[in-house]
Amino acid sequence: MPSAASPRSPFGIAASPAVFGISLAVLLVWLASRRSALLRFGLPVLGVLAVQMAVGEIQYRTELPWWLVLCHVTLAAVLSLPLVLIAENNGYAYSTPTSHQMRIKDIAIRAAGYGIPGEIVDGNDVLAVYEATRRAVERARGGAGPTLLEAKTFRMKGHAEHDDAGYVPRELMEEWRTKDPIDRFERHLLGGGEREGLATREELDAIVRGLDDRLNEEVDRALASPLPPAERAFEGVYA
Repeated sequence: MPSAASPRSPFGIAASPAVFGISLAVLLVWLASRRSALLRFGLPVLGVLAVQMAVGEIQYRTELPWWLVLCHVTLAAVLSLPLVLIAENNGYAYSTPTSHQMRIKDIAIRAAGYGIPGEIVDGNDVLAVYEATRRAVERARGGAGPTLLEAKTFRMKGHAEHDDAGYVPRELMEEWRTKDPIDRFERHLLGGGEREGLATREELDAIVRGLDDRLNEEVDRALASPLPPAERAFEGVYA
C-alpha cells in the first residue's frame, strides 16, 4: 500500500504484501531525516504509512518476516524517527475476522510494547482522523518519535473484485453502512439544527458533477489512447 509523505519529503512507497511497507517506511524516513539534518532543511521529514488490514496478518502469514517488521518499528522508536504508522483496522484479514486472530480488541495498545504513543480514532469520521493525524505529525516533527494510530473502520466490499464478501454477516454490513464517512462529512458541511452549514446542497452537487465530468473525460482519454509497447512493462520495477 502506498505511503503518504510530508510535502517536505521526496519519498513515497508501494509494497506488497502491505506489511513490507512498514520496514521500507522506517528505512526511508531514517534516510530522509539524516538528509534533512545534513542539508539543514530544518523540520524533520515525516513518513506516514497506511496499512489496511487486520494486523493479525503479520502473525498468521508465515511467509512474512514479521519479526523483521517488529525490529524495524522498535528501531524507529529507539531512534525517535519522525514516523506515523496508521493501521486502518477494517476488522478482517481477507475473510478472517480479527477476533479469530488475536484476543485484544484494540491494535493501538501494542504501541506500549514499543514505548511509543498509541491512539484510537473513528476511521469513518473525517475530522477526527484529521485531528488525530495532526497531533501525531506535530509529535513527530517535534522530535517525540513515532506514533501508532488505529483507525476503526470497515471494508464495504470484498478483499478484491473476485470476493463477494459473503462471509460478512449482513447485519454487520448494514450497521457500518450507516456510518459511511462521506455521508457523515456531507452532513457536517450542510449543518443542521442550530449549527450553520459550511456549504449548500447546490454547491456540493456541483462539486460531484464536476468530478464526474473530469473522471469521464479521463476514462475516455485512456480508452482512446494506444496500448503502450510491451517493453515498457518493466519500467520502474525494481524488485
